[in-house]
Amino acid sequence: MEIPTELLHEILPKLPTKDVARWCCVSGLWRSTVRNPSFRGLHAEASHVAAPLLRDVEALVVSQHEAPHGGCAEASVFRVSSSARLMCRVANPSGYRLANVCNGLLCFASCTDGEAPAVICNPVDGEKLALPMAPPVEALDQPWRRHHFAFGFSPSTKEYKLFRLSSLTTNQDSYVHVYTLGDDSTGWRQHPHILKHCPMYGMPPVLVDGKLCMVTNKPYQRDGWPNRILVMDVASETYRTYRLPNHREGDLPPVNVRVNAFELHGRLSVAVNILDWDQPELQVWLFPPWDRLQATKDDDDDNLYWDRRYSFRLDAPSSPGSDLFRRRRCSDNLKRAAWLDGDEMLCYRLGDHLYKYDTRRYMPASNFGFLPWNQKLQLWGVPSVSSNFYGGYRPTLLSPLVFALTAPSQVEEWKNEQELEEKHSNIMCTAMS
Repeated sequence: MEIPTELLHEILPKLPTKDVARWCCVSGLWRSTVRNPSFRGLHAEASHVAAPLLRDVEALVVSQHEAPHGGCAEASVFRVSSSARLMCRVANPSGYRLANVCNGLLCFASCTDGEAPAVICNPVDGEKLALPMAPPVEALDQPWRRHHFAFGFSPSTKEYKLFRLSSLTTNQDSYVHVYTLGDDSTGWRQHPHILKHCPMYGMPPVLVDGKLCMVTNKPYQRDGWPNRILVMDVASETYRTYRLPNHREGDLPPVNVRVNAFELHGRLSVAVNILDWDQPELQVWLFPPWDRLQATKDDDDDNLYWDRRYSFRLDAPSSPGSDLFRRRRCSDNLKRAAWLDGDEMLCYRLGDHLYKYDTRRYMPASNFGFLPWNQKLQLWGVPSVSSNFYGGYRPTLLSPLVFALTAPSQVEEWKNEQELEEKHSNIMCTAMS
């Protein structure tokens, strides 16, 4: 006996996303109900989905592979909490990489072409949508420019927005363009202000309570030391930068560091990896609550208080050869990521090693104030170069197709061009094989 559709619409929105997705296999009626865009939008707006408990927040492993001879770029998405089970595979044009995770959606963007349309994907079912092409940056007419994409959501306005920050590699001035998903009346629009900071390459933005947070470079350094953290409010599109925590006590000279921003118990946090070859160290700092921040001018943050929560020792990364410069260069280029698995396990990825610390248990520190890790794992099945971990994933059934524009756009022309290029590439590969 089938359950009436009206009753399904009453029951299913109250269930977790993973359970609803599994129940698609029960019957054709249930599957058609779950795939209905109106139901998926209703489920996404449910309180337990729109504002899930911290223990329901997960991490993803995204492994990206580039086909030879200019073929497509395929991203394989795995859920860490499910024994790294494959969720979906996402095929994008060549040169695309994951920009960041926003709630239950993924944003892919081109690494080489800032005007190419970004792609939004829901890994639950693999549905994806190509957004309108971004406009050129008239002020940046030189070829050596780079673009950073940040995908965010505002809980207050229920809006998803995509930010593109464009700058020259020789200058820190960043020109910002904003696109509101589902709003075809305005399209892409330029932000009224020019940012004096540039996000660091390879460090994805993190969304915390409706604010996009990005680690920035020191002025006029392409890939130098981390300098400040940029906080962009998604709803108002206002921004501020704040200094990073002082990781060196007393009058000790500064050292080179790598910084990853992530969400820790609902607040912005940074994992600071001090690049000391003999004794590498990890410090975890907690940013003050948003409502405690004073409305001071930009860069006037001498009274900003970072709370140092944890300190750990890390194993010195191995590198062939004994040359100190080569060993340090190897350490600089290692993949890094920090996230909280559920509401308890603090995780840090450094190269092919994964460190875990259970924040629920008290563990006495050493004489030097360092806490012991609960687990140290070797990442045998995770490629060190093409894969990385992304925290802050909140499963949702929201379909990216609800943001599709009704009128024909230039994206269709771009898709046709990509299909022609892919066909040409396949012909070339066949001829060379």
